[in-house]
This record gives sequence, C-alpha cells and structure tokens, in this order.
Amino acid sequence: MKYISINKDRDYTINKKSEYFLDPEYIYIPLINNDLIVKGNQVILIDDAIFLNNFYYKSSVSGTIKGIKTINKNKYIVIENNYKEKSKTNKKINSNYSHDKIIEKLNDYSLNKLAKKLNKKCNNIIINTLNDEPYISNNIYMFKENLNDILELIDFFSNYYNSKNTIIVIKAYEKEGIEKCLNTIRKYPNIKINLVNDLYLLEQDYFINDYLGYSNDDTLNLNIKDLLTIINIYKYNQINSLKTIIILGDAIKKGCIINAKKYVKVSDIVNKYIKIIDDDYVCIVNGLMTGYISNLEDLILTDDIDSIFIMKKNTIKEKECINCGLCYNVCPLKINPVKSLKSKRKNPNCLNCGLCTYICPSFINLRKYLKGDE
Repeated sequence: MKYISINKDRDYTINKKSEYFLDPEYIYIPLINNDLIVKGNQVILIDDAIFLNNFYYKSSVSGTIKGIKTINKNKYIVIENNYKEKSKTNKKINSNYSHDKIIEKLNDYSLNKLAKKLNKKCNNIIINTLNDEPYISNNIYMFKENLNDILELIDFFSNYYNSKNTIIVIKAYEKEGIEKCLNTIRKYPNIKINLVNDLYLLEQDYFINDYLGYSNDDTLNLNIKDLLTIINIYKYNQINSLKTIIILGDAIKKGCIINAKKYVKVSDIVNKYIKIIDDDYVCIVNGLMTGYISNLEDLILTDDIDSIFIMKKNTIKEKECINCGLCYNVCPLKINPVKSLKSKRKNPNCLNCGLCTYICPSFINLRKYLKGDE
C-alpha cells in the first residue's frame, strides 16, 4: 500500500508553553439519555456521575445543576461552577494491574469497545503516538506528559500477553518525545521504539499494521487515549476532568495547546487565550483533512474534539472536474470519488481520509460527496 506525506505549507505560530483553563463559569454535559440521577439545584462534586448505568459522563467541576439547555439542537445539562474543586473520589492509587479487573472497570464505564479490544490473544502490541492530521500533535504531547504511567501500563500488557513485539510508534522528527522516552524506557526491556516517517493514515490501526508488517489478527493496537483512559479509571479511580485541545489557524495571532476542563464552551477558551486577527473566519473542528465546519459559539469541549482551526475564509472556487484520475490513484481503498460526484450518492466504504479533496486540482471537495453531505 502506498502512503503519502502531506505537504505542510502553512507556518503556524504556536506557544511552546501549554495553558490551563480550569475556571469556567459553567460546564455543559451532553444529555445522552433521560436516565438522570441528578436534579435541578442539586449540588454535585467533581467526578459525580450524571446518568444511571453510565459512569463515563461525570462532572468536571463541583457546582450546582442549573437545568437543561439546547445549543444548536443538542441538549446539555448545565452546571454552575462553585470553584471549590471538591471531590469524593477515593484518591488511593492502584498500580497493581489486573487484566480481568481492567475489563470489568471499562465495562462499568460503558467503554465496551475498548474492553473488547483488550479481550484478544496477541503476539504483538503497537502503541501509537501519531496524529494523522497535519499540524496536530495532541497524542505525542499527552504521551510526554504522562510517560511514566504509560510505560508502566504498556509493560503490564507486554507481560500479560507475553508479547513477542511491544513497540511504541513515534514520528522520526519528534526529537523531544523520542529523547524523553529513551531516558525512561531503559527500565522496560520488553518495550522498543519504532520511528516512522510522517506519512498519512499511519494513525489508524489497519494502516500502521500494514506499514510495519504485522497481522491485524494477532496485533493489539492501542493509542494514547486508550492508555490514559485505562490509567485514569483503574489506577486513579477517576475520569480525567481535563481535556487537551490544540487551537491553530491563520485567522489568529498565535496558536496554543490548552488543557481545559471538559464540557466547557470552546468559545470561552478562545476568548481567554486566543487573539483573532481576522473576523471573517471559519471554524474547523478536528483538522484540515477530515474535520468539519462548525459555529465556534456552539462547540462544547467533549472527548471527541481534539483540535480547532480558526481559518480565514477560503476564496478559492471549485472548478469543473477534469477527469484526471488523481483522486482515484490516491485513494487507499481505490474508490472512485468522481462516481459519487456525478451520481450524488455517498459511498459507505469511504474512510473519510480527505486525500481525494487534498489532491484535486479543481479544488472540488470530493469528501462531502462521498459522505453524502450534498
């Protein structure tokens, strides 16, 4: 399979020092169902559960339930922060990992997909620190910030599965992350580092396995989010109340990596830390290749938001398709995007990788046709 390097032709200025947004006036927890175990005007603490039989959605602040609010057709439970940072979570650290108990904990927190991933036999373990999206580096940042805990858990998995190969995949240009890892990894002889080029789609399990020559059937693929989820709910008996987000773009003066309380309004973060220099901008969530456009004021910082691009509006207009075939040649699955363009029918097999749009000389957003957004 052919992998390509995305041309990073933009030079974004970014603060090297990360910031912390810990004092929101309100947080907004998605109303995932009506099985609430909280009520209006109830005082709750950090890490208190909100829903019956789902312990993953927990309050990131201590405060008072103010009711339910609709934002862009989505409903949220509003909690007013009392700034007391009180929690009743047991702070006892549990570093004696047990595979069965990890699975049990994950299922208790409704993280069944991750639990199922761990319930397999494997000869190889691949820990992925990559981000496919250009300019995004959340995973390597979180890896560096939590290195000791992460290596401890990887070592446990390596021994539990009796893995023949346990490797951490890092982009070759991430010198700081590589150096920090090398200085610590000596204590764990089972774990190796594998440096890879900055090639697109290697963040995804299937493609990194293919690139490194491992079988999907006997390889356990874990990313940094997976590991941190396990560490928090098992070792520290909590859901992390913080979320790492990177904000970049050519419509702002300087970008920043920010550790913020979950469920805050993204606009509150932007207003505090980001200077917008062009009011005629568009907000793109989760990257320029596969992201989506959203109203900044409607965004709540949930676990599925990793980055925000605040970009000057693009004045380039789409042209007629010239049937050059570049989109077909670059597609990892050999889908022909022109068929969707002409038929106005989406393709359910599309990976939504955005390569066809990236390569198109006519500037056609082919991804939206493949997704059926037209």
